[in-house]
Amino acid sequence: MQSGLGNLFYEAVAVVKRTFFEPPISIVEHSRQGGGSKTYIITFADGTKKVLQLRSANRTIPIEDVRRARHLLGELVPEVDFCGTFGEDGGLHGVAYSMACLPGMDLARFMQQPAYDSETMLPIIAAGVGALLGKCSTGVQPKKAGASCIALEEQISAIRANMRGPKFNSYRVEMLKLLGKLSSLDELPLAITNGDVHFANLMIDDNGRISGLVDWEFVQDVPMGNDLDFIHRLRGYWDHDSHQYVERSNCGVIEAEFWGAVFSNMRFPVDEEVLQNLETCMRIKACSVYGMAGCEEIFPMEMLQMELDYKIPRSLMGWNITDEV
Repeated sequence: MQSGLGNLFYEAVAVVKRTFFEPPISIVEHSRQGGGSKTYIITFADGTKKVLQLRSANRTIPIEDVRRARHLLGELVPEVDFCGTFGEDGGLHGVAYSMACLPGMDLARFMQQPAYDSETMLPIIAAGVGALLGKCSTGVQPKKAGASCIALEEQISAIRANMRGPKFNSYRVEMLKLLGKLSSLDELPLAITNGDVHFANLMIDDNGRISGLVDWEFVQDVPMGNDLDFIHRLRGYWDHDSHQYVERSNCGVIEAEFWGAVFSNMRFPVDEEVLQNLETCMRIKACSVYGMAGCEEIFPMEMLQMELDYKIPRSLMGWNITDEV
């Protein structure tokens, strides 16, 4: 994606000169750019790297919230420092940030490499993503934190709007049932999120280990479970030719690795009630994102029923609870 900020190389050089004591050996524009930012990779003589991001003045990064995320996830969240402003009077004015450069590449690019093998790599990736999402749990329930979840309120509004559309005629009864279970989400711990967990924001090192999550511009607190729908992007894929969701041959292994990692890192006791509440949270999110304009490629309507029917596989984790509970 190309940035709408234009060429800011000279501004980047000026920020680097005043920010870093040691002059870099290279300043290279990153291959992926956001709509409201321009990103550069800064390399120093000792081989260390930093990320420099120039952003529109109205696209600031909430550094205190990022530090809160780092408190939970450690090095999986890049450290961010404010580097002041850039631009002259009468020209573009913005804000600059330096960030730690996480090792590896984004997961989307990693999965396109010739050496990538989904059969062997996806279980490792699933365990890494599951551990990261589990660590996002604060361990504190919203009713005890006195918190209101803006993201959840937006999802509820989206569901109510969707229920009025013809695409959701066959889902209205299920959606009404989900809206009737909203109070159960208060029993789940809050989780911190960047609101955008996807392949382009997950970083992975050369060994196939998840090295972090980037793009923390919109930090939110949501009920634990809100981002766990990512399991559906790992255990299978949407086949555009057959118009159906295809489970991978090692789907069970991927699920076991993902959920095992989530629950071993969640900072919250897990029982059958918690599992059911997590499933409710995942289904509420599904009903809010399917049917969104411009998202048909990522969330084709034909996948909604699959997500509504999905149950966390108790037996794969060795629990003495059947999947039919």
